[in-house]
Amino acid sequence: MKRYLILLVILNVAIFAYFKLIASASVNTHEALPDLHPEKVHLLSPKELEALHSAPATSPEPILEQVK
Repeated sequence: MKRYLILLVILNVAIFAYFKLIASASVNTHEALPDLHPEKVHLLSPKELEALHSAPATSPEPILEQVK
């Protein structure tokens, strides 16, 4: 029974080490946020909002280049 308890403790420590040390090392948690420019914010008028909703949603055509 002691062997199972020791094995369980070792397994728990290994899993903890994996998730805390190894997995978190690959994630950059201090990534800079993009700059916000409140002076560039434009509020839509009701007419512009209605025009936005009534405009058909189209996807841009793909550009195919021929390689010579």
